[in-house]
Amino acid sequence: MFPLVEKAARYFRRTDFDDAFNEIQERDPQLHAYLQRAGVQMWACVHFPGDRYNLMTTNIAESMNTTPSKAINLPIVQPLEAIR
Repeated sequence: MFPLVEKAARYFRRTDFDDAFNEIQERDPQLHAYLQRAGVQMWACVHFPGDRYNLMTTNIAESMNTTPSKAINLPIVQPLEAIR
C-alpha cells in the first residue's frame, strides 16, 4: 500500500488525490481511517496549508540567461561586469 499512499501524498491536483485516496479506502479501510486521523493536511501536498505546491515560481536559469543578452554587443569587459 505504501506506493499508493506515496502517490496520493505527492499529487498536486485535488481530483488525482481524491481518486488515490478513494482507492486506499477500497483496499484498506483501516489505513484510510488512520490517514484521516493523522490529518491529511500534514502529509498530502494538495492539502498542505503552507506554500502552494512547495515550488518556486521563478526560474533562476531564465534570469541568468537574460543578464548576458542585454550586454552581448558590448566589449568583453562590460558583459563580464554585467554578469558580476
